Formats: sequence, structure tokens, C-alpha cells
Amino acid sequence: MRRNKGAWLQWKTGGVVMVLLSLGCAGAESLADPSAREAPSGPSVHRILGVPFVPGEPGACGPAALASVLAFDGDPVTVEEILRTVGAPSLAGVLPMDLERFAAGRRAGVQTTAGSLAWLRERVASDHPVVAFLDLGVGPVRQGHFVVVVGYDDEAERVVLYSGKDPDAAMSYRRFTAAWRRAAFWALTLGGPAGDDGNRLSAS
Repeated sequence: MRRNKGAWLQWKTGGVVMVLLSLGCAGAESLADPSAREAPSGPSVHRILGVPFVPGEPGACGPAALASVLAFDGDPVTVEEILRTVGAPSLAGVLPMDLERFAAGRRAGVQTTAGSLAWLRERVASDHPVVAFLDLGVGPVRQGHFVVVVGYDDEAERVVLYSGKDPDAAMSYRRFTAAWRRAAFWALTLGGPAGDDGNRLSAS
């Protein structure tokens, strides 16, 4: 009986490690979505101008996304500095709570939110870029990836993203929402209220 309990604990520990290892960054090609590339103009189209693009290497998409948002807010920081502070050599990337902790240590008004598409559009329309955590995996396979949402287009039904090394990535609303749902709709934003359509988890 003791042996069976030990085997169960070993299996459970291994499963946790595998989940954490799956939280690394997906390559930019993983976001390729040809149906979301056309961008007709119109009143339901908005893109935030002037958000610095910080390219993210594999395993550093989270720090790169956070660096972009902080720089837009007037607090430039390097990916290397974020990694030195929150990086865990045993993992393929950083976790959402690591980014929140780092940002909250530098400024007030950091909010993590279980968002919605309506909330996301509201934030972007008010020129607040959003760091979103997606799970691009399939079924039990997890593939975490951080992006910066900088625009949307209702007619084309797509969001415009900074993703990895691509400053012009795009995903259809349908695919983005599905990947975001798998990551519990986690989002990080700076300043301003979370909005009625987002469930605020924490704020510094």
C-alpha cells in the first residue's frame, strides 16, 4: 500500500512538472490565421498607436509582452531585467503571477483580470494595451503563450497582436477566444478600472 501511495505521489509530481514545462512560448507561426489577415477600415476598427514592440525569444514571450506594455506606460525595462527577476531556469518560461508580481513592484494600478472579448475591446478602444495569456495547445497538451493585444477589427472579427517576433500578428475572434478560454481568460492591464465585463482578480 505504501508503495502504491509513493507511485501515485511520483506520478502526480511528474504531472505538475509537465504542466509547468508546457507554459513556454509558442512560436509566432503558431498564431498564423489566414482568415484574420484582411483588415477593412471602419468605425469598429481600432489600433493603439505608439506601443513599443519588444520581440520575444522562445521562453521569453511573457517578459517581452510586459516590457512592451510598461514601455508604453513610460517605464522602459529590458526583457533581460525581467528574466533576472522572475526567471526560473527549470521552466520553459515564466508564469502569469510572475509577470504580475514584477509589474506591481514597479508601479501602482496593475490589474490582473478574468476578461471577456467585450472587456478587451473596451480596454483597447481606450488605448490600454493588454497582456493576454493564451493556451494554444490541443486537448490535454498545453502550450502557453503571452501576447500584447493592440487592436481589434469587428468587421474582420479579429484581434491584432504583438506575438513573439511578429509585430503584426492577428487572430480571429473565435480562435483567440478559444485559446484565451483555455488559459482562464487571464489578462494584465495598467491603470483604469477593470470594467463591468471583467472579473478583477487583484490590483496593487
